[in-house]
Amino acid sequence: MWWPFNFFVRKNPIVEKNVALMASGKKNGMWRLLSGESMGGNAGDWQGYPCVGAKFFYDPTTGEIHLFSNTLRFLKEVGKTYVSGSFRLAFSPKRKYLILEMYCADAAPQAQRNLKDSIKDYNIKFGFRV
Repeated sequence: MWWPFNFFVRKNPIVEKNVALMASGKKNGMWRLLSGESMGGNAGDWQGYPCVGAKFFYDPTTGEIHLFSNTLRFLKEVGKTYVSGSFRLAFSPKRKYLILEMYCADAAPQAQRNLKDSIKDYNIKFGFRV
């Protein structure tokens, strides 16, 4: 009997949630945050594309992103502590973002994997090709 390949692939709910929030224009979403950010400046440029930074708050154990925000508040919710990280993104003339780098010093190994997988999935689904 023939089985489709993706039948055996277990989806990671943390990565799926992160990518959805990264592509969201709603409150706490990355696209919403980026719509109010200025290009260049501290983020510089990459291969001629202007760059922008996006700060996020995440669970340092799992890598689940809670929200995107540039406020410097420290978040606590129902026994969970969130820490901040940031992405550096390039912006194309076709109004697409490509995540270039991630900064999150306090992430556990599993959190690092989930965040890196989230970036990879985001760039495949929503990023631009150079």
